[in-house]
Amino acid sequence: MLERRKAPRRPVFVGARIWFDGRFRLKCLVNNWSHRGAKLVLERPADLPITFTLCVPLKGRRTGCLATTTWRTRSAIGVELCPLADYPGDAEAAGE
Repeated sequence: MLERRKAPRRPVFVGARIWFDGRFRLKCLVNNWSHRGAKLVLERPADLPITFTLCVPLKGRRTGCLATTTWRTRSAIGVELCPLADYPGDAEAAGE
């Protein structure tokens, strides 16, 4: 298979949250991650916008990224990532 990723990915298997329209919408599992993209496994099939906010707890803190869908199957999506300066705060993102 031809590798088309812009950066190598590493397995992480960490839970994350998908936000759009200004609020939490869906939980997912980040299957692999790089600074440029990720594979997300969805708990259930969902209609997602092309672009959404992905909130991921990495290295003891939550990281917010603007995620743009590049491919999708019924239970997983591939996204291109862009770090965000402004994303839901830690308490809000944790559902507190």
